[in-house]
Amino acid sequence: MGATSISWPQVAAFRLHRHHLDRPANRNQIVDVVRDVGGVQAQLPTAAALALRTRVRGLTMDDIERALWRDRTLVKAWSMRGALHLLPASDFLIYNRGLLKRAERSMRWMARYGLSDKDADAMVASGMRDAGYRYVNIDDCIGCDQCSMACPVDCITIETIKGTPDQDLGMTSTGNKKRLHVPVFDIDIAKCCYCG
Repeated sequence: MGATSISWPQVAAFRLHRHHLDRPANRNQIVDVVRDVGGVQAQLPTAAALALRTRVRGLTMDDIERALWRDRTLVKAWSMRGALHLLPASDFLIYNRGLLKRAERSMRWMARYGLSDKDADAMVASGMRDAGYRYVNIDDCIGCDQCSMACPVDCITIETIKGTPDQDLGMTSTGNKKRLHVPVFDIDIAKCCYCG
């Protein structure tokens, strides 16, 4: 069997079709569209909406929000090129597994330059502070609930248990004695406007 010859116009037609640019999909096919294009970059929600609106007939921001937060058929996660993407929830583990090599490369880079996990955490915290984001070192959590109250999308859940006077709950990295045990500190990454 010989090789099949494909012309450049055929390649362009295939790509236009695969990206739903030749014939926009219906609103109920939003997940299929995100899957077909291999994820939609979502650093800016409006950019993701524009990319999807071009490919899905009559799509609204409410449709995207519903798929993300109510139906949970889409997730927003750090993905290709270290950028936020909308991905089909059912394919998330595939994307996540595919990115493990990148994480391994990052760990090798840190080791090569003598950076410890603590150094990396400090760099991230510094960068986030400089960018105006809040940074929480979970080991320093004293259960004050300030981060939960300040969260603009209500994605942080904290539960605390008051320690007894004779109980040593440890110290924070800044030397403050912990007075509350924090059995639950949960950030719903799917809702977080900073994380994903």
